[in-house]
This record gives sequence, C-alpha cells and structure tokens, in this order.
Amino acid sequence: MKPISRNFIFLLAAASLALSGCNWNRFFRQPDRYVQPPQVFQAAPTRAELIAKINENTSRVQTLQASGSLSIPKLPSLSTEIAFERPRSLRFKAGTRLLGPELDLGSNNELFWFWANQDPSKALYYARHEQFATSPASQVIPIEPSWLKEAIGLMELDPNGPIEGPIPAGDKMQLRVRQQTGAGEVTKILIIDAKKGVVVEQQLYDPRGQLLGSAKASEHEFHQLDGVTLPHKIDIEIPLARLQFQLVLDQHVINRPISGGNTFELPTAQLSGARPIDIADPSFVPVNTQPTTPAGAPPRTSAVPASTQGNRIRGFNPWK
Repeated sequence: MKPISRNFIFLLAAASLALSGCNWNRFFRQPDRYVQPPQVFQAAPTRAELIAKINENTSRVQTLQASGSLSIPKLPSLSTEIAFERPRSLRFKAGTRLLGPELDLGSNNELFWFWANQDPSKALYYARHEQFATSPASQVIPIEPSWLKEAIGLMELDPNGPIEGPIPAGDKMQLRVRQQTGAGEVTKILIIDAKKGVVVEQQLYDPRGQLLGSAKASEHEFHQLDGVTLPHKIDIEIPLARLQFQLVLDQHVINRPISGGNTFELPTAQLSGARPIDIADPSFVPVNTQPTTPAGAPPRTSAVPASTQGNRIRGFNPWK
C-alpha cells in the first residue's frame, strides 16, 4: 500500500477531531470575567468520583451553540459556527465573509460527514457510524468522530469500562481509557484538574503507543444557571498530518432550542456541487493507496439516505 495522501488525512482528522466553533466578534470573550469552575474535591478524588463529575457535567447539556474562530499557523483565521444536540447530533461550519464556506462537518444518529472547499475532489465524504467502525477508512485515522464533541468539553465515560487510575500528576490526575476502534485498541489519557474535576487535556495513542492527537482545553467558564463548565480555548495537534490549530469560543449558548429543522442532516443540497462519497463502502480507496476492487469500479457516490436528498439546509446561523 502506498503512503496515504496528506490531504485525505487532514480531511479525516478534521472530521474526527474537534474543530469547535467561534466568531469574529470578540466582545463576548472576556476571560477575566469568566466565572471560574468551583472546587469540588477537598481530597484526592477516586476514579469513581472523577468519572461521576465528568459525566454529570456533560449530562447537563442538552444543546450547545457557539461561534468564534479557527486559527491555523500561517493561514487566515476562519469564522466558525457549531451546534450540538443530544445524543450525537453535531454541525460545524467554518468560512469567511468574502469566500463563504470552507469547512462543513457534522453527524446525526445515523451518519457523519465532512467537506472541505480546498479538497481538489470537492467531495462530500460521509459514512454510517456502524459501517465506518469496521471499514478500511477507520484504519487510516483510527479516531472516532465522537472526539469532536469530547474536545469541546462534552465527554462521557463508562464507569464499568476499562479505565485505569487516577494517577497523581502534580495538581492534576490522569485517567487512562482503553477503547476499541477499527484499527485496534487505542488509549486515551485524560488529564484532569484534581480539585475542580475539569478535563484540561486529552491524548490519544494508537496500539503501538504513537500519539494520534491531543487537545488542550483552557479558559474554562462555569455557567451557573446550567451548572456546566466548558472551555473557551482549545489547542489541537495531529502529529500524523503535521497539523496544529486553535479554536476559540466567544460565547456558549446552552440548552436553547436550535433553529432550522435540517441542521443535522447531510447537506447534499447546500453543497450542491459536491460529490457524495461513502468512505465506508468497501470499494472506497483513499488517495494514493492501491485499489482492492476491479478497475472501473468507482466508490459509491450516490447512495446517500433518501431522506436527506433534496433537502435544503437552512442552517442554524447564516454566514455573517
């Protein structure tokens, strides 16, 4: 198999990792005025206590909307919008006022998708969750799409799952979570504030111990009305794709209705010039890899769910 295209790795990574959202207007982002998360542990917490605190924080969020900016070194910043709704619906859009949309990724209970304007193929990649888990594409970047939600502060842990720790690390504690993916068992290391029970960093390692990605969260704010703590700044690194970027959230809008009935549907109509490609299809071959199907058998490009074809995405917010 030939080396995987760096562009394709970037697209998969963008879909899997947390490109959370923000806006050009920084009026609402005033870190010195954020209500700091309260101290919840007077003594070193147990594993069960840490897991319960993390899960409790996430359980209080039914919907989340945010806007702000995405910054990549040596490239112009992008204005971004994000919407989340339980249990796994997510929409992220990034672009500029002048050029319009540059990135669009999201998920619902059935599938997830991602699209990048800079992708030469102009493809709208998508996959059903259960099919992606066992597909060759999951072995290219073995990071589940759910990490997008986790990186913006919405993490849920199985109290009965394979979790080790806590391991003391100064004023922090570590939990080691093992997860099965299409590429084998990966290990997620969570670094947690020992007094506040807030996740400040995540590291994901493949079965060989190679770092797949990391997300550092900072500028946390405690939203007293909802009893929720969320970060405003997230620094993400993907070593395999040699990528680093920063997400800055100006304001969190928690548990408010999300307008637009089609927000979490595959945007085939909105991105009318994009070719839908199912990356979980056995005939799909990433760029620069050897095909495993007979010549002339292209990847499936039109088998998108019937309920999504022809629906125009009005969007949860217009581009500003």
